[in-house]
Amino acid sequence: MEENKKIYIITPHAGKFEFDSFLEEVNDLRSLDWDYRVWKPTPALVDKSGTISQYTEQQYDSSFFILEPTGWTHDHREFCSHVISDIEGYRDLTGYEVNKYWLCNDCYNMLIVPKDIETVLENLKREG
Repeated sequence: MEENKKIYIITPHAGKFEFDSFLEEVNDLRSLDWDYRVWKPTPALVDKSGTISQYTEQQYDSSFFILEPTGWTHDHREFCSHVISDIEGYRDLTGYEVNKYWLCNDCYNMLIVPKDIETVLENLKREG
């Protein structure tokens, strides 16, 4: 009896993904309406111990948290996980955004621009 062999997709700058997980994630990303934007810091809640969480208009107790208007200093892009930030040393401040999720230009062009998923897969290596 032959064991099911896993197939992996290898992307140029985001690494290796198991095929089924890759398809699921890419289809989810392709279902969203992305807008090209410039990233900017957003509000954050800082608790008394210094822990920071992104403020998304949730209720909070001001005796435990301070609302910092520009306290959220970076985000991670959805697919490649690269940081987008205005902190010195990061390469750019632009990308595609929807609901506080970000894609870099490279991932957007690789995953979203092609008309169908087959075209996306044709341009990527497979292993396994």
